[in-house]
Amino acid sequence: MSSTSYAASAPRATRFASVSTAVVICCVLLSIVFEWANLLAGAAAFAMLIGAFLVASSRTRLVVVILVAIGVVCATSSIIWFDSSFEATQLSRLNQDMVAMLAAGAFIRGVLTFLQNETPPKLSGGPGVLRTSYVSHFMGSVLNFVALGIVGEHLQRRGRLTLNNAALLSQSLVTGALWSPFWTVSALVVVYIPTIAFLPVSVTGIVFALTLIMISAMLNIRRRSPEELREHGFALHPRILVLPLALMVFVMVGHILLPDIPVPRIVVLASLVIPFLLGSIRGGFNQTARKFARVAASGLTGSSNEVALFIAAGIFTLGGSMLTEHLPFQLSGLPPTALTAWLLTVAIVLLSALGVHPVISVSVAAAMAMFMPEGGPLYAAAVLWGWSLASAVGPLAGTVIFISQRFGVKDRDLILANVPFTVLGLALAYPAIYVAGVLTAAWG
Repeated sequence: MSSTSYAASAPRATRFASVSTAVVICCVLLSIVFEWANLLAGAAAFAMLIGAFLVASSRTRLVVVILVAIGVVCATSSIIWFDSSFEATQLSRLNQDMVAMLAAGAFIRGVLTFLQNETPPKLSGGPGVLRTSYVSHFMGSVLNFVALGIVGEHLQRRGRLTLNNAALLSQSLVTGALWSPFWTVSALVVVYIPTIAFLPVSVTGIVFALTLIMISAMLNIRRRSPEELREHGFALHPRILVLPLALMVFVMVGHILLPDIPVPRIVVLASLVIPFLLGSIRGGFNQTARKFARVAASGLTGSSNEVALFIAAGIFTLGGSMLTEHLPFQLSGLPPTALTAWLLTVAIVLLSALGVHPVISVSVAAAMAMFMPEGGPLYAAAVLWGWSLASAVGPLAGTVIFISQRFGVKDRDLILANVPFTVLGLALAYPAIYVAGVLTAAWG
């Protein structure tokens, strides 16, 4: 293909990927009212996978091909050898809620303009580091990489972050996965463990997240030079709080009013409604509508690598579960204890460090029927901890890639700087998983 024809096809691929993603988001929103629309979203996810595949990186394409191939082979084998049948209802298992939630974040980034730090920070030294860590965590638990960009741009010097600041931001961000419904792993938990009571697991997660942040920030302070300690941290401007607070209130109220609707769908709705309202107040209805149209037409490809992986993992899990339910060895025979759940966390982290994305590890466990209802809260907490810690040390983790590419930090150095944090997190994960199980049992 000539360079001219490739340049012409690239925008078409981007538009197709973005529009197919917008279709899935619309179907997921429609499924809030009509459950059959979830099946429609599953069918549309195939088009979304093709679009994401076209614009994804070569490494992601290879992993996607392998996952889809294994899923198709397993499903075909199950149909041929065990007379299994594929039913239309199985289209609801392609992770469409999760990828819609992930992609919908583009409307927040594409519609709203975020203020830079307008309040001169007064804290420095240890208190400044602690404040920066907790502010980054709170903002990141809702805004994810948007928050990482805002805080990182303030802390950078000549376009680069120091290794200590990069480690502080990455660790503060990834701990949001332990409790926040705005992280895609929470949607993954709901998909694979639909009977889970997420609130007690989330409450446990936030308590241990705040503890882990404090300890890791203290270790970060000890590694800083006197010159670094003289730097001021990030002072949060009150107006920046409006968006994350509005999103959190919307999701909490929505979950109370609509308890039977999966939380990821409410998050998708919040990711569109809140930016549209705030954008209309700040810039007018017409301007905001044009921005929404622009994002839908060509701005939904920023998470194409993750989207392709998650849908491919859904196909892998669907096909794998069709086959493994007929095999004599399954993980459902493992007793659902805090220890077995913690070992799952360890496995997710170790495999991630070797380059295996956490969604693949979780999908393998789901395909082998590990997530039984009686162990739901334990395994839910285990997946949240595994995903969080893996995001700090995985070479394919979005956090590591974002910081290394955006702020000029070598990914290998960042991963090594996060190893003590990960070891500490694994030590805290076991009691956190145990407490999550006890609290869920008491919750009833």
